Amino acid sequence: MRAVSALALVVLSVGCTNNDNGLTAQDGPPDAVITAPGVGDFVVRGSVELTGVVDDDLDPIETLTATWSLDDVVLGDSTSDLDGNVALTVDFTGVERGPHTVFLSVTDSRDHLTVTEVAITVVGAPGVPDVLITSPDDGVDVTPGSELTFRGEASDSDTPVEALEFRWWSDVDGDLTGAISAEGSSILFWDGLSVGTHLVTLEVEDEDGEVGQDSVTVFVTDAPVIAEPGDLVFTELMINPQVVEDHIGEWVEMYNTSGSPIDVAGYTFRDDDNDTWILEGPFIVPPNGYFVLCAETNPALNGGVPCDGGFNRSTLGDGMALANRVDEVVLSRPDGVEVGRIAYDSSWFTNAIATGVDPSVLGTPAQTDKNEWCDQLTITSPMSEAGTPGQPNDPCF
Repeated sequence: MRAVSALALVVLSVGCTNNDNGLTAQDGPPDAVITAPGVGDFVVRGSVELTGVVDDDLDPIETLTATWSLDDVVLGDSTSDLDGNVALTVDFTGVERGPHTVFLSVTDSRDHLTVTEVAITVVGAPGVPDVLITSPDDGVDVTPGSELTFRGEASDSDTPVEALEFRWWSDVDGDLTGAISAEGSSILFWDGLSVGTHLVTLEVEDEDGEVGQDSVTVFVTDAPVIAEPGDLVFTELMINPQVVEDHIGEWVEMYNTSGSPIDVAGYTFRDDDNDTWILEGPFIVPPNGYFVLCAETNPALNGGVPCDGGFNRSTLGDGMALANRVDEVVLSRPDGVEVGRIAYDSSWFTNAIATGVDPSVLGTPAQTDKNEWCDQLTITSPMSEAGTPGQPNDPCF
């Protein structure tokens, strides 16, 4: 037993130092642990607090000095409190985004050194770039081959404007290349948008990979054509409104059956007697689209009807009126060629309800047949009376 005890004493004495109590302590390097940031943390550029815990077998904890570094740059020293806590607040505003290493170094009075480290990733402040398209206006309508000037600007809370990346694209045609972008703005001259409706987007990415965007709608339509008979057909009539007077509440809907836009400016809206009204323009009717003419174009006055254009409601030869008996509604070109017509009598309609053609015969010879017309029972908000102006008709069963 004594031999074993002697051996134990020899082992304990190696690397040990006597203290005031005659006891021995291990003479090793200090302990050091980084508590923040953690391994793999994303650290936002700006004010960052580095924290850790240190300890030593021989030196009083409060005498230990810790040195903080980022990669190979010394950030500063911090002194331990009585519990071994060390901390240092540093400014990471100018630190390059991406991977970095934080080091904590502690040296005791005997020049024993301990270094610990954590890998982090420095990122910018959260938040996508602010993006604004300043031209063209949303909803611009152009013909094929027209050159458009797209302009936009962007800013970001953390990324310098000169470092922002700009991209223009169309949901129909894809990337629109060749923009000149610098100092937070971008300009693109483009004349190659295909025929159709485009949502053109300016997309801006900051240095953290966050993306902001703004969009405008651009309509590219063929140049208006001259309507041929049957290209424009009457599809719905409000002949005798009740919520408002006839001179306010009458309206007529037509539909463009062709595949091209038609400008009806200068066309005549009339009947076979004295009623006549020349439509003022420009007034482009889109291909395969509706247009609604109203005696009063203000929905706040006409019972909530959305209108594309207006006519003067008169029976004195200086306007058009829908008689509550036998009457005709005709649209003629400026050269007199009749392009659309519907003739009706009092049996075609119900008071306070629009009458419309069944959508299944739209654009066919059957659409002038009384049996293919019926009451439109849908009340389209905010309308006060039943009807579907500017929208597909209710079917006639």
